[in-house]
Amino acid sequence: MKTKHIVIVILALLMLSSTTLLATVKASAAWPNLPLTTVQLTVVNGTGSYFISTLSGVPVGFAVSNGVYPGWCVDTSTTMTRSVSHNVTLYSSLSPPAALSGINWIAINYILNHDQGFSMNDVQQAIWVFTDGYAPYPAIQALVNAANANPTYDPTTGEVLAIICLKQNDPHAQNTIIALGLHDVIVTNTIAPSWVYQDILVIPHDCVNISVTVDNMGASSEDAWVTLYYNTTSNQTIGAYPVDLDSEQNFTLVFVWNTAWVPCGNYTLTAVVTTPTGSNTFTVGNMVVRLVGDVNGDGRVDLKDIALVAHAFGSTPGSPNWNPAADINGDGTVNMQDIALVARHFGQQLSPNPFS
Repeated sequence: MKTKHIVIVILALLMLSSTTLLATVKASAAWPNLPLTTVQLTVVNGTGSYFISTLSGVPVGFAVSNGVYPGWCVDTSTTMTRSVSHNVTLYSSLSPPAALSGINWIAINYILNHDQGFSMNDVQQAIWVFTDGYAPYPAIQALVNAANANPTYDPTTGEVLAIICLKQNDPHAQNTIIALGLHDVIVTNTIAPSWVYQDILVIPHDCVNISVTVDNMGASSEDAWVTLYYNTTSNQTIGAYPVDLDSEQNFTLVFVWNTAWVPCGNYTLTAVVTTPTGSNTFTVGNMVVRLVGDVNGDGRVDLKDIALVAHAFGSTPGSPNWNPAADINGDGTVNMQDIALVARHFGQQLSPNPFS
């Protein structure tokens, strides 16, 4: 019987342990990802924000990190001792702690993201309207009214989210918030040629390189995917790559497009960068996939193309008569091999002509 009781106790402990583990995983998976342990907060008076707030003791791998953030007061019942480290626990304003759940955090997030034209004191007073019941004075009445008129407001990419810093049994600390810049990874630049020849099986050097530069404009490190499409309607891609970016870091990826089986025509290239919170789209521009030998890009291979190759004959990059389109096989010189390729495809044309 004792053995049976021991087994039951062990099973119960295992079940409790599993439940605890699941609860821990669920808590740590809440967005944004914030540490469950206390961290340290130090504040000094600000000019652009009520506080200049500095976090320290933050473990790595979270949406916040050790550093400086704009800070605001949400508790006027206590005076926060400046330049002294206070222990706080961080909560998202999207899922506030029970002690502060009665505050209209949607309105506060609206205020933080629509403060253009208002002074620091105006913004702080507007926050106190919702945290401490202050009566709005005329200068902030419109801001308070707008916050009340947007009861479903939700900060998005490129905006800020109020992170609650809940004090921990410290008579010299206040409950405050910091403004966390949300994930904002964007495509800032692309470099792509305006055309490429279609038959890469015959001309292996004519795979085209397309560079895409992405930039993390947000305050947090980001793991993102960058996908380059040549036809978004039918979800046809050139490639997709992961990229890991620190805040304010940029990176350039090079996509290689093999157009061997891509029909000739005009294509709109589109780069999409995706993070856990959304995506940003950048239209790269148009690229023409040409028939082999269609040097002038008019949709047919004829004497005009022969003439263009003949004019560039013998040239290399840097030559006065250099024409990269005449270097059909992409070997860096216009020679008889290029003439032969035009001759091989002579008379071919697209119908209807997609280049007209």
